[in-house]
Amino acid sequence: MVFGLGGTFSEKPLQIIRYRRQVLACCFYLTALLAPSGAFAEFATRDAVDARDPASYQLAEMAWRDDRLFTVGERGLIAYSDDNGASWQQASVPVSATLTAITFTTSGQGWAVGHGGTILRSNDAGESWEKVFDGIEANEQFLAWAKVNIQRLKAEMAELEGQEEPDEMAIEDAGYALEDAVFA
Repeated sequence: MVFGLGGTFSEKPLQIIRYRRQVLACCFYLTALLAPSGAFAEFATRDAVDARDPASYQLAEMAWRDDRLFTVGERGLIAYSDDNGASWQQASVPVSATLTAITFTTSGQGWAVGHGGTILRSNDAGESWEKVFDGIEANEQFLAWAKVNIQRLKAEMAELEGQEEPDEMAIEDAGYALEDAVFA
C-alpha cells in the first residue's frame, strides 16, 4: 500500500499505468523502426494538399502583409485572405510538411518554416512559394561534411602510425575521433 494525502491506495493502478506506458513506447519504437526509410521524405516533398476549406485545417500561425492576412498549417497549407478572414485562397506551395511560422520582411518578401527543416520563400505577395531548404538537403550537407571529415581523420591516423616513434596517446585519441566520426 502507498499512502497519499487522502489516505491509502493500491500500487496496482500505478503498475498498470507503467505497463501501458512501456507498451505504448514499444509501439512507437516499432513503428519508427519498421517505417520505410524515406517515408517522411516522400511525404514532405509532395505539393501541399488541396484544401477546400483552409479555415478547417489545423493552423499554426497568422501574419499580415499590408492588407492581406496569411496563415500556415498542416500538410503544407499557406492560405491568404483579402477580406479579414471571411474567405480564403490557398497559395501554391511545393511541400506538404506541416508549416509552423510565417513572416514578411519590410520589402514584402515572405518566409515560412516548418517541420523537417522546411524553409520557403515568396516573392509575389505570398501567392506562390518556393522551397529554399529542407531536412533532406540538411542531411545531404551533413553527410558530405562527414565523409570529408572521415577521410581527414583517416589520413591523420595514417600519418601518426607512420611516424618513427609513434605517440600512442595521439594515435588512441585519433582512433577515438575516427570512431566517433564513423558512428555519427
